[in-house]
Amino acid sequence: MSIAFIWLLLGYAIMKSRPSMPDIPLPAWFWLSTGLVLIASLFIHWSWRGAAAGSTPTARHGLSGALALGVLFLVSQAFGFVALLGAHAGVPATEQLARMVFFLGLLHGLHALGGLVLGAVLLGRVLRGDVGDITRHRLGLTVAYWHFLAIVWMAMFAMFLLAPGPA
Repeated sequence: MSIAFIWLLLGYAIMKSRPSMPDIPLPAWFWLSTGLVLIASLFIHWSWRGAAAGSTPTARHGLSGALALGVLFLVSQAFGFVALLGAHAGVPATEQLARMVFFLGLLHGLHALGGLVLGAVLLGRVLRGDVGDITRHRLGLTVAYWHFLAIVWMAMFAMFLLAPGPA
């Protein structure tokens, strides 16, 4: 899936560099969601460290916080994409670029939703007091997955902000 994101981002950069393509301002919601995904990464990492130390309360609090922030991330993304599409619907010069941003965000959001499902399953295990080896291992994999999602979002957001427009 990483390769698909790279190709789609490359397609975005190519579309944005067309002479007829003006810049599209990004909704403030995307700045908020960037902060949320970064803080969620800190929380899930804290949860994993707590589980590794055998601290069920730390694992529970960290995972609960990460899941809450992850949900807020998706909600802020949804508001951002609705605002983006609303601002550019029917505007021939920017509608195609806005749709590309939406598609990339939707694809990323589905992966984030998958991460939330994994986190919820793990939270259920932690709430039952299970911070054994298998749960810690699964939590470690989920942490890596969530950190990767955060990095992908930051790369997408940077591309949306910094890709050069027409020369």
